Amino acid sequence: MVLHSARPNTPIPTLFVADTIFAVASGHNPDPGKREDTISYQFLWSIPNFIPLPPDTVLQIWKALKPFEFKATYGVMAKATNVFQRPGQTLGLKGRVLQSAKIAVKAMGYSDHSIFAEEL
Repeated sequence: MVLHSARPNTPIPTLFVADTIFAVASGHNPDPGKREDTISYQFLWSIPNFIPLPPDTVLQIWKALKPFEFKATYGVMAKATNVFQRPGQTLGLKGRVLQSAKIAVKAMGYSDHSIFAEEL
Protein backbone atom coordinates (compact mmCIF):
# COMPACT_ATOMS: atom_id res chain seq x y z
CA MET A 1 0.00 0.00 0.00
CA VAL A 2 1.27 3.46 -0.91
CA LEU A 3 -0.19 6.95 -0.82
CA HIS A 4 0.27 9.32 -3.75
CA SER A 5 -0.07 13.03 -3.01
CA ALA A 6 -0.15 15.60 -5.79
CA ARG A 7 -2.19 18.56 -4.61
CA PRO A 8 -2.81 21.28 -7.22
CA ASN A 9 -0.46 23.90 -5.73
CA THR A 10 2.18 21.50 -4.46
CA PRO A 11 5.43 21.61 -6.46
CA ILE A 12 6.55 18.13 -5.46
CA PRO A 13 4.28 15.16 -6.23
CA THR A 14 5.05 12.68 -3.48
CA LEU A 15 4.77 8.96 -2.91
CA PHE A 16 4.52 7.71 0.67
CA VAL A 17 5.84 4.16 0.41
CA ALA A 18 5.50 2.92 4.00
CA ASP A 19 7.31 -0.41 4.24
CA THR A 20 6.62 -2.43 1.08
CA ILE A 21 8.91 -0.33 -1.11
CA PHE A 22 12.05 0.31 0.90
CA ALA A 23 14.61 2.93 -0.11
CA VAL A 24 18.20 1.73 -0.07
CA ALA A 25 20.94 4.23 0.69
CA SER A 26 24.07 4.12 -1.44
CA GLY A 27 27.01 6.13 -0.23
CA HIS A 28 29.09 4.85 -3.15
CA ASN A 29 26.80 6.11 -5.89
CA PRO A 30 25.65 9.75 -5.69
CA ASP A 31 23.64 9.34 -8.93
CA PRO A 32 21.57 6.15 -8.50
CA GLY A 33 20.25 5.03 -11.84
CA LYS A 34 23.47 5.91 -13.65
CA ARG A 35 24.65 2.33 -13.28
CA GLU A 36 22.21 -0.37 -14.29
CA ASP A 37 23.25 -2.63 -11.41
CA THR A 38 22.67 -0.14 -8.56
CA ILE A 39 19.41 -0.65 -6.72
CA SER A 40 17.59 2.30 -5.17
CA TYR A 41 14.52 0.51 -3.80
CA GLN A 42 13.81 -2.96 -2.50
CA PHE A 43 10.41 -4.64 -2.58
CA LEU A 44 10.08 -6.46 0.72
CA TRP A 45 7.58 -8.64 2.47
CA SER A 46 9.59 -8.27 5.68
CA ILE A 47 12.03 -5.41 6.23
CA PRO A 48 13.71 -6.80 9.40
CA ASN A 49 14.35 -10.15 7.72
CA PHE A 50 14.91 -8.75 4.19
CA ILE A 51 12.44 -11.21 2.71
CA PRO A 52 11.65 -10.08 -0.85
CA LEU A 53 8.23 -10.00 -2.43
CA PRO A 54 7.61 -12.48 -5.26
CA PRO A 55 8.32 -11.24 -8.82
CA ASP A 56 4.63 -11.15 -9.81
CA THR A 57 3.87 -8.95 -6.79
CA VAL A 58 6.73 -6.61 -7.70
CA LEU A 59 5.21 -6.31 -11.20
CA GLN A 60 1.76 -5.60 -9.72
CA ILE A 61 3.26 -2.82 -7.59
CA TRP A 62 4.96 -1.29 -10.63
CA LYS A 63 1.75 -1.41 -12.68
CA ALA A 64 -0.13 0.33 -9.86
CA LEU A 65 2.52 3.09 -9.66
CA LYS A 66 3.10 3.54 -13.39
CA PRO A 67 0.32 6.10 -14.00
CA PHE A 68 1.56 8.45 -11.27
CA GLU A 69 4.33 11.03 -11.33
CA PHE A 70 6.38 11.58 -8.18
CA LYS A 71 9.58 13.42 -7.31
CA ALA A 72 9.88 12.39 -3.68
CA THR A 73 9.36 9.20 -1.71
CA TYR A 74 8.90 9.06 2.04
CA GLY A 75 9.56 5.77 3.76
CA VAL A 76 9.10 4.15 7.12
CA MET A 77 12.45 5.22 8.61
CA ALA A 78 12.33 9.00 8.03
CA LYS A 79 15.74 10.43 7.15
CA ALA A 80 17.23 7.10 6.09
CA THR A 81 14.47 6.24 3.61
CA ASN A 82 13.25 9.63 2.34
CA VAL A 83 14.42 10.14 -1.24
CA PHE A 84 14.14 13.26 -3.41
CA GLN A 85 14.65 13.62 -7.14
CA ARG A 86 17.55 15.97 -7.78
CA PRO A 87 18.24 18.03 -10.92
CA GLY A 88 20.75 16.45 -13.27
CA GLN A 89 20.35 12.86 -12.09
CA THR A 90 20.33 10.21 -14.77
CA LEU A 91 16.90 8.82 -13.82
CA GLY A 92 13.95 10.34 -12.05
CA LEU A 93 12.50 8.51 -9.07
CA LYS A 94 9.88 6.74 -11.15
CA GLY A 95 12.60 5.39 -13.42
CA ARG A 96 14.62 4.34 -10.39
CA VAL A 97 11.63 2.41 -9.01
CA LEU A 98 11.28 0.53 -12.30
CA GLN A 99 15.03 -0.06 -12.56
CA SER A 100 15.10 -1.34 -8.97
CA ALA A 101 12.14 -3.65 -9.62
CA LYS A 102 13.99 -5.18 -12.58
CA ILE A 103 17.21 -5.57 -10.58
CA ALA A 104 15.32 -7.25 -7.72
CA VAL A 105 13.45 -9.67 -9.99
CA LYS A 106 16.64 -10.56 -11.88
CA ALA A 107 18.47 -11.17 -8.58
CA MET A 108 15.75 -13.68 -7.66
CA GLY A 109 16.65 -15.66 -10.77
CA TYR A 110 13.77 -14.63 -13.02
CA SER A 111 15.67 -13.16 -15.97
CA ASP A 112 12.78 -13.79 -18.39
CA HIS A 113 9.97 -12.29 -16.25
CA SER A 114 7.45 -9.98 -17.92
CA ILE A 115 8.61 -7.01 -15.83
CA PHE A 116 11.55 -6.64 -18.23
CA ALA A 117 9.14 -5.59 -20.99
CA GLU A 118 7.94 -2.66 -18.85
CA GLU A 119 9.00 0.88 -19.71
CA LEU A 120 8.33 4.36 -18.36
